[in-house]
Amino acid sequence: MIATNKSLALFVVIFALLVIFILSQRDLLDVGFIIFTFLIIAVLFIIILYLRNRSTPRKLISEETTIHLKPKKLLGRLIFPDSVEFILKDYERKFGREDFLGHDEGDSLSYIGKEHFKLTRFDDGFYMEDLNSKNGTKINDQDISGLGKIKLKDGDEIQVAKIKILYKEDDSV
Repeated sequence: MIATNKSLALFVVIFALLVIFILSQRDLLDVGFIIFTFLIIAVLFIIILYLRNRSTPRKLISEETTIHLKPKKLLGRLIFPDSVEFILKDYERKFGREDFLGHDEGDSLSYIGKEHFKLTRFDDGFYMEDLNSKNGTKINDQDISGLGKIKLKDGDEIQVAKIKILYKEDDSV
């Protein structure tokens, strides 16, 4: 731990110059005395650093730390065209081609990416993000590709390829 405080560094430099001045005034420059003096300087320096660090207030949470509070209740569900409901339980879930198996009779599965979109739950609801899919994702006929996380509202219609899914918010599920 090197001292970053300028006043502490200045104090150590002045103290070292004082010791050198005292050593230069001795008639005999004894090697043992020089080593002993530098040991005393080192011990004093460590004590000063310890006292300085002990008196500095410590932050319990750094500024880079972000706390995400998880909602207490289930907030949403997806309703597929065949009336199958998918209850959103996870705080983050990626959806892809495999999640749409059996929900569409046509060839639209080939237009859905392996990881097509992601739903993330925050305190105020669910957010949807397109995962750079080749054919994009739409919410209420608006393409959300490249827009980041978009907040879903109750009754939003999500379109992935030719499959339309209805998003419903429900606090009591």
